[in-house]
Amino acid sequence: MQLKIDHPIRRYDLDWLRVAATLGVFVFHCLRFFDLGAWHIKNNQLDAIATALVVLLIQWIMPLFFLLSGASIYFAIQSRTAGQFIRERCLRLLIPLLFGIFVLSPPQVYLERLTNPLHGVAPWNGGWQFSGSFWEFIPYYFQGWYLFSGNFAWMGIHLWYLLVLFLFSLLLLPLFWALKQSKGQKLIEILAIILENHGLSSY
Repeated sequence: MQLKIDHPIRRYDLDWLRVAATLGVFVFHCLRFFDLGAWHIKNNQLDAIATALVVLLIQWIMPLFFLLSGASIYFAIQSRTAGQFIRERCLRLLIPLLFGIFVLSPPQVYLERLTNPLHGVAPWNGGWQFSGSFWEFIPYYFQGWYLFSGNFAWMGIHLWYLLVLFLFSLLLLPLFWALKQSKGQKLIEILAIILENHGLSSY
């Protein structure tokens, strides 16, 4: 007698979308050094083509990441309890976020403060936001909240998505589990039929 073992189906389409999204976000952040918009650190020479590419990429990068995250959550809750799901979210989202806040963000904030002048004070008059070594900056990193005239990057700067996804995962967990039940699955099927009949396929 052969035992039947159910293995989760590998979604290679989602894997390739993750690759495309990761490549896109890498190119996007590289372009931000050269576009015409404000950024943490800017190149001396800016470029209009880089600006156009940034505008193009910003339209789909984060929506794609949210789509992929939603698909991952959908598949994750199929074979996990609520406790297992929360534990996995902490390992995959919260711990990397904390690492980013306390390890990756301090050098980024330091470089930003080092290379950006104070408002209304000319750089040649010593008007930089900070001057000194990185180790001298460390105590200042914990002064005030980043985005609110402070330095402490509570959202991990470019890792803000991990914070948002972690909070969404916890706050919407009751909804996820309700949709996992038979009534929830029927509701999803109805919505899928409605979208299939009245969505883009009808145009």
